[in-house]
Amino acid sequence: MVLEGVETIEAAQAMRGQVLYIAKDDLPPLSEGEFYYFAIMGFEVLTVAGEPLGRIAEVFSNGAHEVWVVRGERGEILIPVVDEVVVALQPDHQRAIIQPLAGLLD
Repeated sequence: MVLEGVETIEAAQAMRGQVLYIAKDDLPPLSEGEFYYFAIMGFEVLTVAGEPLGRIAEVFSNGAHEVWVVRGERGEILIPVVDEVVVALQPDHQRAIIQPLAGLLD
């Protein structure tokens, strides 16, 4: 994706730290199974056993993978976004299903 008017690395570096906005319609199309993080903010997170954990409040990268910050009655839970943990995203129901690794919820 190219930002109109930003033609050089110097012009791009001058924008560091700035907040940029883009219309949803201008985003590149997603492949099957892909999603934009802004679209899942607020999704309910449940375990495969149906235990509610809270809602996705933030997303950050730890260098190896992304992490969801889920806030709910149990407090703040950090969920690694890896195939072994995130079992399903259900956009129609605005929820994510996870299989917690040993110790994740302790």
